[in-house]
Amino acid sequence: MSRNIIKIGFVIAFLILISISMAQEAKLKLSYIGYKEEYQKAVFAFSNIGQVTLTDITVFVDGEERQTIKTSLPPGRTFKFDISLNQGGHLVEAKSPEGGHSDVEILIAGVGQMPIPVEVTVPQADNQGFSIITFEGLVGIFALLILFLMAVLWLKEKRQE
Repeated sequence: MSRNIIKIGFVIAFLILISISMAQEAKLKLSYIGYKEEYQKAVFAFSNIGQVTLTDITVFVDGEERQTIKTSLPPGRTFKFDISLNQGGHLVEAKSPEGGHSDVEILIAGVGQMPIPVEVTVPQADNQGFSIITFEGLVGIFALLILFLMAVLWLKEKRQE
């Protein structure tokens, strides 16, 4: 009876650990950098703020697919790109096949109008280490604890034989 419980405990802990290791999240951050007036192009940057390498990021402007950027963007890296935009308000979105998504609304001023102030910062990956404990982290710790307890029970049973 106790051998079956130990085997079931090992299997449960193993499955929990496998599911956590495969549950990495794709996160994408799109930022508006500025406008190249001489080329009539808006400059953007997308940053991989998740845990998965992002590939083939597709850019949409006002709901229409504008371009797909063939890339392999590892976590913590940023890539700049530009697209032609007419004056007026636009919703620019970026999506990756891995599930990363971000959007930004911008306004391109007309000729002779004051440009809108732009925050010129390129976001970086959130490298906070162990300062934030996530749900997945707690579940992983719990699974390791179960695995440890099952190993102790198994060793105890082996000694008694």
